[in-house]
Order: sequence, then structure tokens, then C-alpha cells
Amino acid sequence: MLRLVQSDCQIQQLRQELSGFSHRCRNLLNGMKMSLYFMRRGAEQPLPQWWNGLELNYRGIEELLDQLQAIYRPISLTLVRGAFRCLVQDRQRLWSDWFASGCGTLEIVPPEQESAGEFDPMCLTMGFDALARWRASVVSAGQSARLSWRTGDVQFEVSWHESGGTARAPIQPRGQTSPGSPSLWAAHQPLALPLLARVMTAHRGTMEWSREPEFHALLRWPLNQSDRLKTPSS
Repeated sequence: MLRLVQSDCQIQQLRQELSGFSHRCRNLLNGMKMSLYFMRRGAEQPLPQWWNGLELNYRGIEELLDQLQAIYRPISLTLVRGAFRCLVQDRQRLWSDWFASGCGTLEIVPPEQESAGEFDPMCLTMGFDALARWRASVVSAGQSARLSWRTGDVQFEVSWHESGGTARAPIQPRGQTSPGSPSLWAAHQPLALPLLARVMTAHRGTMEWSREPEFHALLRWPLNQSDRLKTPSS
């Protein structure tokens, strides 16, 4: 899927193939949500512990579909002009908590100076949240990730690099305690890179990544966007 989302033509084909499937899944989930609501509302006694796991699994599937639809749907950017550090500062605590839950660390290394540029903060947040949560979910004990960035005359450049670590320490998000929920949460992992690549494509950017010798990703996109956003990205 990663290769498909970087081509406008293939994105359209992906949309045609997956939109019907996603719509049917949404209808089924809506029915499940209504059933869960009425069961909880009508219960005369406290529901068993496994019920919480059932609701968490439902939310996990719903979020998985959210990510899938975000990948293949057209993206219309709502641009603001600002520094990338503002987005990072807004998400830093959450990202760090995800890594701490897996016995890893996230190091944020801002540049001494950076230029302001145009980007869609909600769109970028969606992509970088997916990346951070995916990498936190596979973090090894003692492993660290380093997020750094810089700006030149024409583009943002963001680097994610991991190092260290020993045995893998699978984690689950805060608040998830049911046995079934971590597996569904981990199921989002395969969509993290395609989603981030889709966000980069919408910003006329590129993404390079490698797993060897350790995970590394390099993302670039132009500082100026408003000259070409008269129509949505496919």
C-alpha cells in the first residue's frame, strides 16, 4: 500500500476498490455501537469485566477504518503559516508517554532557528501521531527515538531515527487493560507509513525510510503550499 499512496492514479484505484468495503464495515459498526449502547443502558447489574474489552475492540476497529479512509480519500488541506515546532510542542507529551509506556524514550531535537512555512496542522498531526504510536508499540527496552528537523530556503526536512534497545517490549495504550485490545491497537501498525506517506503526498512532499540497520525516516515538503491548493489532492 505504501507504493500505491504516492501515485494519484493508484490512489484513485485504491479508493474505488476500498470505498464499498469501508462503507459496509461502517454500517456493521454502527449497528454494533447501537447494540452496545442499549445493552449497557438496559443492564440491571454491573456488566462483566470482558465487556470493557469488547468496547475497546470496537473502538480499535473504528479507528482502523478511520485510518484506512484517511489514506484513500481526497485530502483538501487547510493551510496555516507557522513553525513546525508548534505542532511538535503540542504533541510532545503524548508521544513521550507512548514511548515511556514501552520502556523507551523519545528525544525531541529542535533546530536553533527555523523558518515558518505553510502546512495543514491537523493533517500533519494525523500522520505523525500514526508514526509515533506505531514506533512506540514496537519499542525495545532501552531503545530511543530521535525526532529532529530543520528548514532551508524551500522546504521542511524532518528526521526520525531510532537507536539502542534490547528485547522487544510490546505495549498497549494508557487505559487499555483488556487482553484483546493490544492486538487490535497493534493492527494499526501496517497503516502508519502509508498514512504518513499520503500526508506527505498531499503536501507535495516525499518520504524515505529504512528498517536497516535501525528504523529511520526522512520527510521533506515545501515551505510554500498555497500556490497549488486550488483543488483537493486526489
